Amino acid sequence: MFYYLQIFALIAAILSLLLLLTSAISKSLRAKFKPRILSLFLILLLAFLCLPGGILGKAIEKHVARYEKKAAQKEFLRVDATRASAKANDFKKDKSRFIAHGGGAIEGKLYTNSLEALNSGYDKGFRLFELDISRTLDGEFVAVHDWEQWSQMSGYKGALPPRLAEFKSRKIYNSFTPLDMKGINEWFASRPDAVLITDKINSPREFSERFVDKNRLMMELFSWEAIAEARTHGVTAMATDKLLVDVDKIKEFGVSYGVADFVPFNKALAKKLSESGVKIYAFLLDKNAADENFALCHLDGYFYGIYADDFDFAAQIDCAK
Repeated sequence: MFYYLQIFALIAAILSLLLLLTSAISKSLRAKFKPRILSLFLILLLAFLCLPGGILGKAIEKHVARYEKKAAQKEFLRVDATRASAKANDFKKDKSRFIAHGGGAIEGKLYTNSLEALNSGYDKGFRLFELDISRTLDGEFVAVHDWEQWSQMSGYKGALPPRLAEFKSRKIYNSFTPLDMKGINEWFASRPDAVLITDKINSPREFSERFVDKNRLMMELFSWEAIAEARTHGVTAMATDKLLVDVDKIKEFGVSYGVADFVPFNKALAKKLSESGVKIYAFLLDKNAADENFALCHLDGYFYGIYADDFDFAAQIDCAK
């Protein structure tokens, strides 16, 4: 309907413009009709632009959608501070609800996926550790968030990805030890209470066969084919947010874990999945919108746990702040 109104407004605007040009030629017409035709032209042009689908119409729709999203998020984030504080402080006693993101922060650096980050996180109390897994040029699994970021962290200037030997030869920020599969397996073998969560890699059979203990492995996966492969090979799958929207398939594939961005993820869907027994870990992409403590004050009924860059398990949480 709006499309036809736009076409009508555009045609009428063009006709009024033609009349406006005609009146400019004829003095008698100009004196009598020009002000009226000009007003009509402007009204019709404005109607064309503002109707849904028009340039201004699209801008208005986008603004309204953004406002509605922010309003929904604000409603989502309202809590009773006293009750939320009590729940958050009780919640943090269960360390299985916390995943050290990218191995955890080390000396203020994030996403290093380094040996020192794992050691630091373990000493702080983390027992679940996420590592980003990619392949080197010679096909070996290594822990790296992404190759462009790694090249900046390591000072590497060559072609990406590098070979394994080159990867292992370079310290991260000139201080931290990079991890290949040998290093990853040695670290987890020496800590039988630690669990590995992988990101980026979508090959559950191949990776699980190279990891030291498949029973202590959870993998963020990005396709239903990978989810099916994980189930066939006894790997615990974590459905990523784009898969979580299909609740029927989540049930069909027997997925018990998920991962989603804390702020924008749909509140009603999170609650529905939680009530269905799916344990969703929330990651915090926008720390200006939500840090670890803020997220803990708003998890109740929606998310099972969080990805944390850093966390003080001993500190008390006050949700009123």
